[in-house]
Amino acid sequence: MRSQMRRAVLAAIALVLALASGAVVAGGAAAAATPPSQATKSSLAAVAFIPEVAAEHGYSTTAYAALPRTSTANVTSGQVGAATSGGQVTPNNTVYGSCGSSWLYLSGGNNEYRTATGFSVVNIAVLFGWWVDVWGPYGFYRQHSWGSGYFSSSWATSPWFPVDDSGYYTAQVNGGSYAVLIDGRVCTSLGPASSTSVY
Repeated sequence: MRSQMRRAVLAAIALVLALASGAVVAGGAAAAATPPSQATKSSLAAVAFIPEVAAEHGYSTTAYAALPRTSTANVTSGQVGAATSGGQVTPNNTVYGSCGSSWLYLSGGNNEYRTATGFSVVNIAVLFGWWVDVWGPYGFYRQHSWGSGYFSSSWATSPWFPVDDSGYYTAQVNGGSYAVLIDGRVCTSLGPASSTSVY
């Protein structure tokens, strides 16, 4: 009884966080995160397991025994390593890992670029941290970051950012970007990349 009550409270908290972050649209359905057709896609791979997250949501704490054990604190502080390998690239440039897929599309404009990025996972993500590194002319470097508590199987964003110089810009999803799934798996992106010209 107490365990069921705790799960209900945690679900309510997750729903409030999702509503506050805009992850849930009218009617309670999760907003679908669809990558642009030009996006470069790569997999998300399971690199660790948080037994406490699995237990809090009613999942087995032994289901992913082959993965290294960690904690939410280690994940959010960047102490869980990024995935370093994946499957073969298919003709549509998509690799699906053990957790889902991630994408990135960099497009240029007049002294600005747009970073369209996101992920889709095989289960509900309860927490994520996402970084995109961008390099440009004259030693330009910038890192964009997003993240929060979450309660959906997909997430996407596509903001524009102003720049001072025209030229060629390259971006990559940082390999430390992660999604913590409701079953306790910690999944990291295999780092899709994209390039564009800013005029």
